[in-house]
Amino acid sequence: METEVEAGRLALIEGALFHNELTDDALVIALRAAGLPETARVLNRALRLR
Repeated sequence: METEVEAGRLALIEGALFHNELTDDALVIALRAAGLPETARVLNRALRLR
C-alpha cells in the first residue's frame, strides 16, 4: 500500500516519463528514491541487456 509520499514520488516519475525527461539512469535513481529498489534493480538489469 502506497503512502501519500510514495504516490507523489511516483506521480513525479510518471510525469517525467510522459514528457520523456528522464534518462535511463535517472529513472533507476528515481525509482530507488521512491522506495522501489527491487523495481529499480530489475529495470537496471533489463536496460543493460538491451
